[in-house]
Amino acid sequence: AIKVLKPELAAVLGAERFVQEIKTTAALSHPHILPLFDSGEAGGFLYYVMPYIQGETIREKLNRETQFGIDEAVKIATEVADALDYAHRHGVIHRDIKPENLLLHDGRPMVMDFGIALAVSAAGGGRMTETGLSLGTPHYMSPEQATADKAITARSDIYSLASVLYEMLAGEPPHMGNSAQAIIMKIIAERAQPVTELRATVPPHVAAALGKSLEKVPADRFASAHAFAQALGDPSFRSGATATAGEGGGHARTRHSARALLATAGAALAVAAFFAGRQTVPRLTTFDVGLPDSAQLAFVSDGAFGVEWPNLSVSPDGEFFVYVAQRNGFRELWYRSIVGTEARPLPGTRGGYTPAISPDGRWVAFSNGSELRRVATDGSAPASDVAEVVAPSGIVWTSADEVLVGADFGARTEWIRVRDGVKTKIGGTCGWPTRVSGTNDLFCQSPSATRGAPRIVTLEADGSVPMSRTAGTILGDSARPLDGTNPTLVGDHVVFVNSDANLMVATYDRESKTFGPRRSALRGLRRSAFGAVGHFSITRDGDLVYVLGSNGGIGELVAAQPGRETRALPIPVKEHLNFNVSPDGRRLAASSRGIAGEELWIYDLATGQGDRIATGFGVGFPTWARDGALAYSTIQSSRDSAQTMILEPRGDRPSAIEGLWVDPISFVDRRRLVASSRQNITLVTLDGDRLVRADTLKLPNSQFYPVISPDARWIAYSGAEKGRTQVFVTPYPSMSRQYKVSTDGGSEPVWMPDGSLVYRDGACWLRLRQRAAETPPLTEATPMFCDERFINTAGPSNAVMPDGSLVYLRSVSPTTAGYVRVVRGWAKTLPRLMRDAENAP
Repeated sequence: AIKVLKPELAAVLGAERFVQEIKTTAALSHPHILPLFDSGEAGGFLYYVMPYIQGETIREKLNRETQFGIDEAVKIATEVADALDYAHRHGVIHRDIKPENLLLHDGRPMVMDFGIALAVSAAGGGRMTETGLSLGTPHYMSPEQATADKAITARSDIYSLASVLYEMLAGEPPHMGNSAQAIIMKIIAERAQPVTELRATVPPHVAAALGKSLEKVPADRFASAHAFAQALGDPSFRSGATATAGEGGGHARTRHSARALLATAGAALAVAAFFAGRQTVPRLTTFDVGLPDSAQLAFVSDGAFGVEWPNLSVSPDGEFFVYVAQRNGFRELWYRSIVGTEARPLPGTRGGYTPAISPDGRWVAFSNGSELRRVATDGSAPASDVAEVVAPSGIVWTSADEVLVGADFGARTEWIRVRDGVKTKIGGTCGWPTRVSGTNDLFCQSPSATRGAPRIVTLEADGSVPMSRTAGTILGDSARPLDGTNPTLVGDHVVFVNSDANLMVATYDRESKTFGPRRSALRGLRRSAFGAVGHFSITRDGDLVYVLGSNGGIGELVAAQPGRETRALPIPVKEHLNFNVSPDGRRLAASSRGIAGEELWIYDLATGQGDRIATGFGVGFPTWARDGALAYSTIQSSRDSAQTMILEPRGDRPSAIEGLWVDPISFVDRRRLVASSRQNITLVTLDGDRLVRADTLKLPNSQFYPVISPDARWIAYSGAEKGRTQVFVTPYPSMSRQYKVSTDGGSEPVWMPDGSLVYRDGACWLRLRQRAAETPPLTEATPMFCDERFINTAGPSNAVMPDGSLVYLRSVSPTTAGYVRVVRGWAKTLPRLMRDAENAP
């Protein structure tokens, strides 16, 4: 016998998690529980397989006979209660006891669908009731199910079984009504008519057991199904105030309970809509869309600057979304239906991030290293290159065949229009552009120098941005800007995420381009490691799709080696940005997020004690020389690049290397440096802190984070090749040619003390051994280890200890999400939200 889930229920669950969890019910072995044989997915439907049992359900018998004999009904209820007690003791709550789920085989009851109860509870993560899609059938739902209570216990099953027994004895359920809504309101507010008023021959102890089991408050019911069964078989049982409906105490408690339950009756109406026969996910309600366990939404950042991009894009019609999935240490784009169960990878998207779905829903534009690419959402066409765009900071479709891309994240952001593979620079200095529909306006995020203040920029008729207005106008005003990111216009409101990870709403006047009061609409959105980049989207119909989470950048620094237990370093848990270990392994320099900007600390690795040595914008990328000197970068307001600072081993104050404006560096020795400057490699010679010579050599591709080998013969670096970030080596100092040493993508190479080279691919590390006197000097890569909790920081994310351990940042909060939350028709609530906030005392 095969059962198929209703599509609206299957839409809430992830197929993989459902199939996995339903298998665990094989452990339930009871003579009155129908076992499960198999489960799976076919054609977008979830199904499970049970043994075929000849007989009929209690529903079929009730339809034919209306009422059961009293002894027969009590016997059936007692045996079902025994099965429920067994399941409850094994941690399984059925949640949907009803006549249709009770099969009679030779007069013996068999409880069906324990598998679905466990699978939904686990796959939904306990969120089914939280989101208003409670399991249960209206006539047999407990009051706590009817009000979408988050805590559903075994006493809910007792209520449902009592309702079934009531119908077997009286010929109708405890509460009747003309609609699901009416039934639910009666369950919440009205006391059930004593069964003896409908069938006088029911024994008093059975009526008393039913009365106690149908109490509104779970604590007033039997503590266990076993206790319910015992009461049904005990002629002396009476339940005190609940024995008869005419005792005042019972009425008083019922009225009190009803008032408490009516306070949440609004949630019940959403549940009622679900049971009213709709064949699609109901509007104006909240539900969660599960993701496969092996392909959950990844929060891990990517790109050259370690930024955590918005890794979720929803189709304009709200039918599906595309997200960045984490699979076996690597990332790729996945398609997930909102109205069905389909979840699948998009071909050719490994390493992709920042997806953006086209207005017609046919394509997804995304970045992959230094390439802008696109892929068909239906999987009919694999990913293909569109244009070279380095370090994108947001993608927005302006038409079905044109996108705007923010490039070079940070203060150097420029906007690029891409149409038919042709790139055109149009100006602009802020990233994450969002098109304001029906206008030439774009919302965008400010340059890093003034982060936290969204702006608005107006395009000219030709689509360009005059240089005099490239920075745009601050949203709000300069004294009190809108503190947040991802501004999105919804009707006459702008929605954005503030620095506290709250979804905020402000009124917006399109004519004057000014904003009114702002109000908090939702709390607890995912906050990225670098600013408050929120993972949310709003569809054309006003549906809100978002990801819950915490600050993704908070982590602990750990040291790891293959085959050994990863150990946490005695460094404070922070939002660390980049770090490096001193040559003697005694100290660690780390840049982290502080109140007044970035902070550079030096920690003693034996004690964990730290000293803050610098604070300011762009402070970071620490690099040690062999003599203990420390170099680091900082961005000055008068320049467009990072200035290099040197802290001598016994110096109290750092000094600037005049004229050296570069990004991360690597010491060859105390006089010679290898630096990354504007995506090229620069060879630097110093005399103390004075620049003697700087030669910038451009290779065929962009280069990031060069590191010198221990014998000073080779430079390893990350570079772009055909849309993928790869690892290259080039001879030092000639840099006469380059050799690609990674095979399927890689970044951030580091040289180990033994001369081998380690690089990272996703959340996995690979090692290349050195060969003597050969070119290229490295063997093929062999895997070392993976860590799904790895955080890709801003800049090099690896450091090396003298013993060969790798140091990296590991998240102390989840790095993936197993579900995405959907609120149908959310935008319709915004006017009332703003009115209620204004009228609040």
